Amino acid sequence: MVYEKNFPSSKLADKPKPWRKSLLLEVVYGGWTLISHSVISKFWRFKDAGYGTLFFLLDNYIPLVLSIHSISFKLNHFSEYFRAMIRIWIMFTCLKRRHYNKVPLVWINMCAHWGKHSTNLYQLLRNYIAIFDEYPVENTHTILHAQSKPSDTAEQLRKKSKQIFQSKEQQANFRSHFTSPSQFSFSQNQLQFLKVKCAQILCSIFTQILSSPGQSSFFSNRNTGNHVTHVKFPNICQNNLVKMSVLPLGYHTQVRADQTKQCDLPDCENSNPNEDWILLTGCFHSFHKTCLNDIISCPLCKDFLKDKIEELGKIAKQAILNPSSSSDVADNREEGSDAGLDSLSETTAIREMGQDEFNNVIRQLHNGIASLDPRSQPLITWNYSHNTTTSESRSKAPPHCRKCHHPTRGHSRSNNSQVQCPHCPQNLCTENSQWFF
Repeated sequence: MVYEKNFPSSKLADKPKPWRKSLLLEVVYGGWTLISHSVISKFWRFKDAGYGTLFFLLDNYIPLVLSIHSISFKLNHFSEYFRAMIRIWIMFTCLKRRHYNKVPLVWINMCAHWGKHSTNLYQLLRNYIAIFDEYPVENTHTILHAQSKPSDTAEQLRKKSKQIFQSKEQQANFRSHFTSPSQFSFSQNQLQFLKVKCAQILCSIFTQILSSPGQSSFFSNRNTGNHVTHVKFPNICQNNLVKMSVLPLGYHTQVRADQTKQCDLPDCENSNPNEDWILLTGCFHSFHKTCLNDIISCPLCKDFLKDKIEELGKIAKQAILNPSSSSDVADNREEGSDAGLDSLSETTAIREMGQDEFNNVIRQLHNGIASLDPRSQPLITWNYSHNTTTSESRSKAPPHCRKCHHPTRGHSRSNNSQVQCPHCPQNLCTENSQWFF
């Protein structure tokens, strides 16, 4: 939505290039920082799954991704980087990213081990964390992976790696003459315009969520019974179903955040609607202040994270000690082609915004947010749809062959270039005259 409204003449690819992702993250987070104070002060006890998911993305995930390496790591802020590693592990655990939900645990355990058994090495890590940079190794692995085959022997990999890195400068010179620059080159005033436009989009979304709370719908498919697997946010992503993993931390614990309750503690017996309560924006559980007993952390998420550390720690240890016995499937999410316009075309289509116009628009946005009137919480009911499949899977027909009109699954091409079809006579794909269009 943000990309379509900011760049109406450009279509965002399913797997955008890294520079385009960086642009989107900077614009979205920049737009959020312009209105975050007003939104937080207005929605401070608004317990809605859609709002919680959007808030978690804007105020937790995006700033974490933008700052963990470029600021915390490169500027040698060990304490800040250590806390960021804990947060990013929680993020990967919620998103159920295999391998990624274990690697931060290994690093945290390494730091704890060195701090206890090797003080000198631990102090070296604290003072010079930037020298422990794995990027050269990861970058080399990525380059070799893209230009090698799984069947290559060790000798073939050695020769290819020599060829690749010996001709690195020549390849860079060649690409610079025949490929467009893979980065954006917007001016500060253009970026300011994009951030303001994004802030306007976010304001409209928050207004829609506030005007119709409780619109989120939860779905479970036929294979999982009553286990909820997908959720729909009409005010955020229209009618598209998204996985439950995008929800805040409080929706992944054994006792999930319940937007119909003021207190999520199972043993809470306080039914006074006027009892003072607090919403923890780090997980979106809520509790009566008397039930928390001055505890500053979520007791429900603490137990969940403790169990996850033990579970994932055992899996990581087993994978390290017995690599061949590991059943954990690799999480391969390769970058695809970027179908959007190049950066030059996008740059020329974005106008600049002066400081006076900027101040005026931001003032209007803050006034609009201040005029909103959140309803008293909680009053939202849950929308569940059990034992159903996604609407796309029910309405979308499988692909069919254009020649014989049978399902394409099972079609194969033999050595004599004849296409075989298990549904056609003699198992050869032939034109079917019974189909008319």
